[in-house]
Formats: sequence, C-alpha cells, structure tokens
Amino acid sequence: VALKLNLNPHQISPLNFIGQSLLSKPLECFLWNITTNTISSHDEVITQELAKIEVSEQNKFLDSLRAPKRIFSSLFHYGISKPQVGLYRVIGNSLPPLQSDDQVLKNVEYVLRNEPFFEGVSKKWILNRIWNETYFQLAYKILVEAGISRKDILISCFDVKEFQGMDSFESKKNYLSSIDHAKELGLSDGIVGHGFVWTVVLEGSTFITADSWIMMRKMFKSAHSSGLKWTKIPKHRVDREQQISWLDSETDVNTLLNHAPTKCESDIAFHKSIINETTTSEYTLWQSLISDGSNSCGNITNKQCKCSQYSEDYQNNVREESRDFAYVNTCGLLLQLHRDMDMNWLLYNDYLAENGDRDFFCFLERMRAKTRKLSTSECMYFRFALMNWMKLTDKVRSQFNVIDSASAVCKKNYYQYVAQSPCFQNLVKVKAYKKLISKVEDMHLSHLKQLLNSTAAALSINHIWNLSHQLCHTSRRDSVKIQKHESFLTSFHEPSLQLERAQWKSGLSRGNDLSVILEDLLTKAKRGLKVGPYSVIHKLQTPAGSDRDKRYYFSYRPYLWPFNLLPKQLQTKVRLGQLKLDPPCCLHRDGHRVPGSVIGGVGENNFDRSSAWYVVDNVTTLALAWYFTGDTTYAKYGAYLVDVYFLNETTGMYPTLQYAQDGYKYGLIDWKDMYYFLDALTMLEQSGEFSPLQVKKMVHWCSELGHWILRSNMGNDEARALNNHGLYFDMSTLSLFLYTKEEHFINSAKQRLLFRLTKPYPFGHFAVDGSQPHELNRPTGLHYITFNLVGWMHAAAINEAARMQSDQPGSELSLWLVKHENEAHNPASEPVLCKAIRWLIQYLPVNTSTFERYSDPVDGMGVSWPYEQADAFAFDRMLEILRYGVSVYGLQAMYPTGEIPQNVRRSLQYPLYSTKLATYTKYSSVHPDSGSRAWNALGVINMSKPLPYVFS
Repeated sequence: VALKLNLNPHQISPLNFIGQSLLSKPLECFLWNITTNTISSHDEVITQELAKIEVSEQNKFLDSLRAPKRIFSSLFHYGISKPQVGLYRVIGNSLPPLQSDDQVLKNVEYVLRNEPFFEGVSKKWILNRIWNETYFQLAYKILVEAGISRKDILISCFDVKEFQGMDSFESKKNYLSSIDHAKELGLSDGIVGHGFVWTVVLEGSTFITADSWIMMRKMFKSAHSSGLKWTKIPKHRVDREQQISWLDSETDVNTLLNHAPTKCESDIAFHKSIINETTTSEYTLWQSLISDGSNSCGNITNKQCKCSQYSEDYQNNVREESRDFAYVNTCGLLLQLHRDMDMNWLLYNDYLAENGDRDFFCFLERMRAKTRKLSTSECMYFRFALMNWMKLTDKVRSQFNVIDSASAVCKKNYYQYVAQSPCFQNLVKVKAYKKLISKVEDMHLSHLKQLLNSTAAALSINHIWNLSHQLCHTSRRDSVKIQKHESFLTSFHEPSLQLERAQWKSGLSRGNDLSVILEDLLTKAKRGLKVGPYSVIHKLQTPAGSDRDKRYYFSYRPYLWPFNLLPKQLQTKVRLGQLKLDPPCCLHRDGHRVPGSVIGGVGENNFDRSSAWYVVDNVTTLALAWYFTGDTTYAKYGAYLVDVYFLNETTGMYPTLQYAQDGYKYGLIDWKDMYYFLDALTMLEQSGEFSPLQVKKMVHWCSELGHWILRSNMGNDEARALNNHGLYFDMSTLSLFLYTKEEHFINSAKQRLLFRLTKPYPFGHFAVDGSQPHELNRPTGLHYITFNLVGWMHAAAINEAARMQSDQPGSELSLWLVKHENEAHNPASEPVLCKAIRWLIQYLPVNTSTFERYSDPVDGMGVSWPYEQADAFAFDRMLEILRYGVSVYGLQAMYPTGEIPQNVRRSLQYPLYSTKLATYTKYSSVHPDSGSRAWNALGVINMSKPLPYVFS
C-alpha cells in the first residue's frame, strides 16, 4: 500500500497507516487472524469493510490477507512487540563555518529518507538547546513531516535566563555546543522511561546501514549474554558529500568503507542493567566509564570485548587505504555524514590571504612528502611551512610556480588533512563560538528591549517563539515524568476522592455513611499492617514445565474438575459412560468452581490466586488509608508488600502469566483487577514511601508483563475473544501501558476497545438494544452480564482519565459517547453504554434489602429474569453500574419520558456508602486480616450531576 501511494514504507507505522487509511479500522482486529494464515471468525467483518473498497482492490487485499505468515510477521511484530533497542539522535545548533547553516538539517533529512527500517528498534529524536527559533521550527517540521510521532521527539530546551546567567565564555560555549545533557535525557528516557534493553544516543547526522545493524544486533545479543553493561560502536566519517548512488537503504558496509575510511570517536550503547549502578546522572556514569582505563569486560576474553577495547586512536587519523577494519565486522559501524566545512576559514590567518595562496599548497605538499614522519600536530606543521614560505624570496618561490588548476588540486588535497585535524577545528571553534555567542546575546537583548517598549511587540515575539516555548513547556513536564514517573489515577475518580478526603478531614462526614466506611477501611488497614508479606513462593504446588521454580505465578482452571474432586453422583455418571471427561482427566463444569480456585476457599494455599488477590486488596487498602490520613506507616508497609511480591529477586513474581489457570487461554482473567492496584502504586509513589528505584523497577516489571501478554499465545487468544475476556485483555494492557507511559500500545488498546464497542453483536459486545448475547448464554448469565458491564464502566472511566491528561483531550473520543456504527450518523440514537446500562438495571430488585445478601433471581425484580442463573447472585453489584449511568448521562437522558421505574428510584435512595452490601461483607470475610474491599465504594464518579467534560 505504501509503495502504491509513493510513500516510504520505512517512515510509516504499518498498523496505523493501513488501519486508518485503507480500512479506517485498527488493523490489529484483522491481524488476530492473519497470523493464522487464514480468515477465520472475522470473515464477515472483513467482508463488510471490503464492500467499501473497489472490486479491483478487493482481490489484492484478500490475497494479501491469505499471504504466507512471513509477509505479515514483521507488521505484527512492529505493532505489538516491544522494541528492544532505543536509538536516539540529537539535533543541536549549527556552527558556521565548521558546518554550513543547513548542513545538519540536510543530513537529518537524508537519514530519514534513506536509512532502512530496523526491526526491534524505536527511533527517537532530541532537539537540543536550539537557540534559533527558525532553525528549531525547521528541524521540528522535518521530523513531523517524515512521520515521526510527537511522542518520539524529546526536547532539551534552550533556557534564555540560564544562558544569560553564565559569566564565562567557556560555560556559554559548552551550553550551546555540548550534547551531554541530551545524552543524559536520552539515557533516562530509554533505560528508565521505556526499559529498552540497549540505549544508544547519537548525533543527528549519524547513518546506519542494514548489514551494519545486523552486526550490531549480534553484538548486543552476545554482550547481553556476557553480562556487559556497555559496549562501543565504531564510527567513521565520510570524506565527501553523501550521494544516493553509494549511500542508501541497501548500501553494505564494505562499499561504505571506500567512502568513509577515517575513524572518529566511537559511540556507546548502554545496557538496561546499568541503571542499578546509576546514583546521580546517567551521563556522569557515561563519562566515568569512558575515562576509566578498564572497561566492563573484566576477565571476559570473547570477541565481544573487541567492541569495548579497540583503540580510540582517531585523534590524528588521516586517510589510509591499508587500515585494518576488522572490528567493523564484529561491532557494526556508525557513519558520520558529511560536514560542509568552510576550509578557507580553517586555513587562513593574517599572514596568508585567501587570494595570496597561489603555489603555497604545492610547496606544502612537497614539503610534507619530504618530512612525512614529522612528529607534530597538523596546525604546527602548517605554521612551520607557512613561516618557511614567507621567508622565501620570489626567486625561490618561482620554483613552485604551477598553473591555477594545479594549485587548486594541491589545495584540495590538503583539505583532507585539515578536515580531520582536531587542532585546526579546535582553533577555529574559539573564533566561531565567540561569533555565535555574540549573535545569540544580541538577538535576545533585542527581544528584551522590544518586550520592555511595546506590548504589541511583545505579543509578536511571543508568537515568534511560540512553538519552541510551547513544546519546551511540554517537554519539561514530560521529562519530569521520565525522571520521577509522576502518574495519575485512572480507576479511582480523583475529584471524587479529593472531595471525600476533604469531607473526612473537615469532619463533615461524621455520623454519615462515608464516615462509617472510612472507619472500617482504617480498621482493616491497621490489621493489614500485621499480616503478610505475601509471595508466590509460598504456594504448595508448582506448575509442570517450570523446573519447580515457584516464582512463576500458578493457578488452576476454575471450571475444570479433576475426576477425584467431582461430586460422587457425577463420578458415577462418568463410570457409567453418561458423562465424558474432556480433556480425558477432567470434566468442564461452567459456573462451578473447583476447590483451590476460589479466593479464600479450600485449597487456596496450593496456588497463587488467593495470595495475588490479598496483595492487590491489601496494598490498595493501605494506599487509600495513607491517602485519607496522611499517615506514611500505611504507605511504607504497602510499598514493602509490593517489593516482596513483585520486585525482590528471591520472592518476587516473574512478569509472566504463562502458568495462570495452568497455561489455559483464559488465564489472564486472574489479574483482571490489576488496574485498581496500579492506582494504588500511584498513591504509594505520591506518598514518597515507594522509592524512585522501586518505581523504576515496578514500571519495568509492568512493561515486561504487558509485552509478554501481547506476545503470548494466551494473549492472542484473549484478544480474539468476543466476550468479557476480550474486554479484560484490553483493560489489562491499557492500564499497564498507561502506568508505563508507552503511547503506541495505549493507542492500540483504545482502538480495540473502540472496535468492540462500535460493532453490534455478534462481532461487538452489545446488541443494538443494549443486551449482551455473548454473556447471556452462560449458566450464570446474570453474573456475567453484570461482570462484563462493570468492566466497561471501568474501561470508559480509565479511558476518560487518560483522555483528560492528554495535551488535546478534545481530539480523543470518549467511550461514554460511542454509538454503534450503524447508528453513528443518527442524532436521535443513543450511546452504546447508555443503552447497555438501561437494559441491565431493569432487573434491579424492588426491595433494596436484596442488596445485602446473595439471592436467586426473584420475582421482586423490576422485570422477571428470563435467562439462566445457576448460582445465587449479589444484586448490589448493579449499584455501581446505576451510579455510573446517572453520573454520566443523567436520569433525564436515560429516561426521556420521565417515567423512572420504581426499582431504579428505590435503588438510587440506597446509601452510596454501606458496609452491609453482600459483596462488601463477602470480600471482607475472605481473609479477615486482609483488605476490606471498602475501596470499591470510594472514588466512584460523583452522582450530583452529569460529568460536563464528557460532553465538552
């Protein structure tokens, strides 16, 4: 598709482009089945979409869907697999005449246009202290127009006040030229922010060929297995302006060496494990490693260490065709693109005018040939030759007379020495930086005078500097998040929590239901301080195939009954052949949980299901106790429980669910409530008791779990599910990646949720009347429709919290307002969730005392229940759904005629906070010393009026 539309396929996201431009739908929906090499259960969906495409294009599209797996494997990998290498490039200020004003940007464009796509690599860019707004806008425009996401553009801001406050030439020069701060920013973002296995920060004019990347990838893999924390990557500099004829996406390293034989200072790749040694600045560590005479290889003698040990003798390099480039084949090669230097500025001084250099360079060439082994710098050699030239008489000089063209050749030949000579460049840099600093100071002084003298001018200047100032403001906020990981609440409605806390602290809640439930919360939190810690290593059984390693989370399939645990009457039927075991050892009993799979039930110590709930429940309770009281004792113990269960190298759970429900495809559902827990982590972080290092480790742990889910067969099965399992798959990945701040995967989860919501049954979750046929056909249909719709309430709330935290909340769609696709253009139609809520709450009981016990569907329901419900049901679970409906849409929107059913009116009169609810009592008694489940009633959207931001 990209080639047909004349787009560079290396510059676009295949998922985003094809999903939005060709089908106007997220491609992940179709990739679920593409990876099986067939079009299976989504044939009808694809047929509907194909109806919008011309017949001539349909065959091509269908052929591509049925193509061999390898064709789409890279697309699928790109869309959901986590990049392992973070490749950052820094764009800084140009410094004429060492480079032309636009040479850096020309090189950046060249890289964007011609460098190949590298699988498993996330390419990011850093705009580093660019003082010139025009140059800044050009750089930003080049990146954006090349398809670089704004989230992949980091900004190290030019701070006028900081610059003007510097009192020395050297400090101002370093501020304008050094990329140390950008390297620190890149390392922090890569290692801490994204958890890349390897992070590399390069200059913007650095190019990598496809085969060089293959060598680098092998080097990274070997270095990782060898335990290296950093390794060098060789870099060469081209000796001429790069041309597409010898440098493009298909150029090989051997060809490249013919045009770039000169070695310059290597760059460094850092392994993620280096974070454990970073105590201050990542770049401080960088400098100490490079300056240290030793390196990270230690006693390792394999070929890997060649990349960390080879000599950095680039200082006096000149072009030598016989140079040994063997290290390139082991370590890969970075290419420093051409710098269009003004050589005359480098060479001429007061003694030799540009128009008076005739014959001198031929004299210099002959002199160099005679004294080639002269041990001195190129600058001293040039001065030595110049002094001798000035002493020569015209008669002696005449011996070197040559025609103008020959003189020009001599001059050009000498440029190759000058271009690579650090001494020439260092000498001229002083003069260049003095000129640049003066220019910067004059420009900002002029702006300051205008600001003082004219409001109109000030407005104009603010407009001129608007882009860099706006993005720098955003970048400062984002960089703080990278360093401190300042997150936000998603599951709990923070304004409601703040109101409840204010009422609690002011004493306004005394004697009412909120006071009762908070007192009970604190009672449970105090008990929680005396229990635990919990750990996966405490279970009695281990999964087969785990090498008896108890750090793997392990649970059992809840409805799969081994023969020996079946009730006697069912065992008899099996023996008589009236029931068939499937698989051969077990009987599937939907709706009936096997012992050991019930939280707090018989056999709970055999598996991890109960302990996982206890740590989630207790940590959330302790975090809320801190939130309402400010007592850090609760937060400190909550952080301790998290550390033991997740982060400790001996007791911590591996970030994988491969043995959840014994490896069955529904195992992910065990951790469906983790979004509450992630909010608890945010509160612990706000308390200051969850240390920055613990936060970094937990972010990395959650990122690893999220990407395992996306890569695993279990995750792929759940993603395809059309019922509650598909919803909770999306909620799990959305909440995990919101916590880890991984934008691409956040957007993917949102797109999947949107797909499930807009499609009517059978491909979506809801029929056009708001019912849930996928859940109603279960033996416990009332449980599952409530369970699924509560999930949708939370999904919409999480999405809303994320939407309001974005830079442009109005540009993102609220799930509360989404309509079925066949009703999207009908102004009279209702949002899907509004219809779903109204359909469910018609079954609310008329007698509100029913909320306080588990009961069978009763005649006292607003409408009789016509479907199956094998177990007793807790009707109080419907209250949360009712409250979300009233909070978001309002009663008038839900019942336009004004006829509010009696059961709904009575339910709205039931206390918002109550310790009598059936689920509250049950979950409080599951483990008396664990959390109280009181937090499920806290932080629910305020019911006083519909949420205004939903409709803005």
